[in-house]
Amino acid sequence: MARALAAAGDTAANAVQQVLPSLATAVRVAVETVAAANAAETKEMDRRLSLQMDADVVAVKQHVDVGLSRVLAHGSTIAGDARSHLDKRLEMVEGDLRRMRELLARLFTDDVLRDPRARKLVQKELVRAPSPPPPGSFSARELNSASVPAGLAVAPPLPARVPARLTADREHVRTLQAAIKLAGVPMFESSDEYVPLLPMGHGLNWGLELDEHAAGVDGRVVIWDLEQLFGDRWRLRRAEKKRLSNLYSEREALYRAFKVEYASRGSAVGVDGVVSVLKQRYGSGTSKTKAVLEKLRKDCPTPTACRA
Repeated sequence: MARALAAAGDTAANAVQQVLPSLATAVRVAVETVAAANAAETKEMDRRLSLQMDADVVAVKQHVDVGLSRVLAHGSTIAGDARSHLDKRLEMVEGDLRRMRELLARLFTDDVLRDPRARKLVQKELVRAPSPPPPGSFSARELNSASVPAGLAVAPPLPARVPARLTADREHVRTLQAAIKLAGVPMFESSDEYVPLLPMGHGLNWGLELDEHAAGVDGRVVIWDLEQLFGDRWRLRRAEKKRLSNLYSEREALYRAFKVEYASRGSAVGVDGVVSVLKQRYGSGTSKTKAVLEKLRKDCPTPTACRA
């Protein structure tokens, strides 16, 4: 869009130049102003839409959570009703059994049963079976409801909130995209993060590895900047994370040397100056990557200190 509007400004200015030269500059400025305003408005619209999408995703998730809570609550209500119904039925059965035992006891005590065998059976039954607790007592309620599962506890729905890390990741990605630093870089997205998956060159010599870390390749975001924004997630959120982690581990001493040197003189010489210093320091003796990395491991044994 910027290139197209710039070309349109040149065309308009050239056309006006042929007719009224004094207005050519004014026309060019006007077109460039419109282009800048349009680009800013487009960027802000993209930002608003992205934030709205994140909020909508969280709202949908909350809606699902509320629906699930209602289903669980309805299930708990049904379970409670079933338990109450079973309790009533058990109370009725216990009442019938109690009355039957009372009748048997009355028959036995009033000497109604004449048959010795029947009297023996009734006496045995009365001795064997203890009197059940009253239907309304605490023990009866515990007995009646022991075989019925308790109602499921329903957790209250969580408030709709976009995770802070996701919001920060989205903002960082938009900034890098606006600077055209993520061309061709795949992304990893989950419910709480949004991370660029920057590739790493394999088989590079140590000088190119340093350039990849500090200056970038093909105009894309550099590893150094990516670590400041996303930590080590950029290489741990992909299928080949083991290979990338091993590759990163091999170069860790080189990255440590850059970090320590940049902390020491980066404000004075900048990134390019630090890269130049390291290449001069370690490139004079040998150009073999294995030998240079071995020397760097000895010179930079810790993440915060290196021997000069």
